[in-house]
Amino acid sequence: MTVTETISASEADAASRIGEVLVGGGVVVVPTDTVYGLVALPDDADAMARIFALKGRAADVPVAVLCASTMQAFSIAGTLSATAAVLAAEHWPGPLTLVLPRHPDLEWDLGEPRSTVGVRCPDHDLVQRIAGRTGPIAATSANRHG
Repeated sequence: MTVTETISASEADAASRIGEVLVGGGVVVVPTDTVYGLVALPDDADAMARIFALKGRAADVPVAVLCASTMQAFSIAGTLSATAAVLAAEHWPGPLTLVLPRHPDLEWDLGEPRSTVGVRCPDHDLVQRIAGRTGPIAATSANRHG
């Protein structure tokens, strides 16, 4: 086994374990391509409430959603402009967050406004693996708000 294969196996194991914690309602700190992120599954209202409480964050400051792929990111958007598609093609995976109209059936409590959603496809293997296993993950920097 090469060093690369060992690292990949370790990342796969970590993604699996983190996914289990998230599916069980947990909140986890993970590295992303830009910050250490406090993450939870966006459809878990209790976990999302814990993120806001841990951050000391008011509901009027929304949480972004990290996705494994462009397709996954765009699936939670209500509509997609040509500009958004071009920006995603040029900058994903990477640190660009697109704020898009939220799909009308998306009930996740990500903060206000409820009409939009910030989506990103990070350039980080672990995050991509987690979101590939669990679906999109809500994320915010691990530091306290303000």
